[in-house]
Amino acid sequence: MNFDSSVSDGSAAEPELTGEAMELTGDGLVIITYTAEPDSPAVEALRFLSSWAQDRHASTAAPD
Repeated sequence: MNFDSSVSDGSAAEPELTGEAMELTGDGLVIITYTAEPDSPAVEALRFLSSWAQDRHASTAAPD
């Protein structure tokens, strides 16, 4: 199953993504993957969200 989607968390523009869903036989589970066109605004938005998530994770990680 292939589909186009828009994903938003409110802090960045909504990236245009293409997705593919695969149902796992017998488990009732579905794996969904999303991709963005290379060099598109969606790639930049995903990079921004990724860096934001990494910064947030680093600030909440337990000290060594």
